[in-house]
Amino acid sequence: MSPGSENISSAFIKHLPDQMKIMLHKTNNNIWVNKYFPQLWSMAIVIPILKPNDDKFETVSYRPTALTRVVQDS
Repeated sequence: MSPGSENISSAFIKHLPDQMKIMLHKTNNNIWVNKYFPQLWSMAIVIPILKPNDDKFETVSYRPTALTRVVQDS
């Protein structure tokens, strides 16, 4: 999985100590429970991916893929 604009990969998070993973989990749960989403979470890097067997010169031949943030900013 590619990192978003913060350049933190999911592999990095996977190798965090358990206590850090628990802290991130609690933080994410609080965000959902309180319905407060940081503005930066609505931003993404959009990369066009060419559909198989389509003309690379046609705009409709591309599928937008959004890279979003893996973790929030403090």
